[in-house]
Amino acid sequence: MNDVREFELIVSQDFDFGALEVSRDEQGDLQANMEPICEILSASGIEESMLENQDVLSALINTLYDFHLENGGAVDLEIERFRALHEVAKEYGRAWVTGSATLQ
Repeated sequence: MNDVREFELIVSQDFDFGALEVSRDEQGDLQANMEPICEILSASGIEESMLENQDVLSALINTLYDFHLENGGAVDLEIERFRALHEVAKEYGRAWVTGSATLQ
């Protein structure tokens, strides 16, 4: 059985999504500057140890990205690529594939 918990994030008005400096590691997992994330967790009363789980970290980054977009923020190509890979894997049941392509 999955242990599902819901949390309410408290994000300051001057939240800058760009400060997260989102990237992906060699396995394709989302990574970020943890300082702004830890500030949000602290304000929200959430233990930082939750971030030791990659799925939780990815969900948190995606939630903050949605918040960013809802408030007029610019599209982040790294997260859009991450989401696209997840959709392909979910739809086709394929293993993760990473790479790049150039339109000619």
